[in-house]
Amino acid sequence: MRPTMKRLAGWSVATIRVFKNGEPAVAAAASGALGIAWPQSHGPWSGGDPWMIWRSPAERIAVATSPNKLQTLLADLRPGCSEAGCAVDLGEAIAVWHLDGGALAGVMTRLADASALPAPGSATRLRWADVSVILMRLSQSEALLLADATLEPYLDDWWAYACNAL
Repeated sequence: MRPTMKRLAGWSVATIRVFKNGEPAVAAAASGALGIAWPQSHGPWSGGDPWMIWRSPAERIAVATSPNKLQTLLADLRPGCSEAGCAVDLGEAIAVWHLDGGALAGVMTRLADASALPAPGSATRLRWADVSVILMRLSQSEALLLADATLEPYLDDWWAYACNAL
């Protein structure tokens, strides 16, 4: 069966930025607001709707199926209210796609370097058809793709190309 790529409506994405020496305070605020652990390193995410992904030492990404699930985080860490860090809503800028299908691994290796693909249960930032994305690997045959929302036609075309090449 051909793998599918479907943009998910209504999902929310936020960046959580840590300023110099602010990680303990930001980690406590974000974990408290979301009810999940602060990811300490690259790879495994924490939570399960909402999720929190390690993007860099100074940034985590929060993802949820509804903007309501990130409202406390965004209020508690709104920009300009803390010298430790801030959270910014990226819901209009970043879209989430659900990737699914038994041949998903084959399609992904046509769009990204196979050595960069995360294992199931992990997430990473990588180049996907030559643009920067975050890929959350839910299982061997299921993943979430986070990318700039304006890239949808580009990503759709590359997805079709990779699927047709199977």
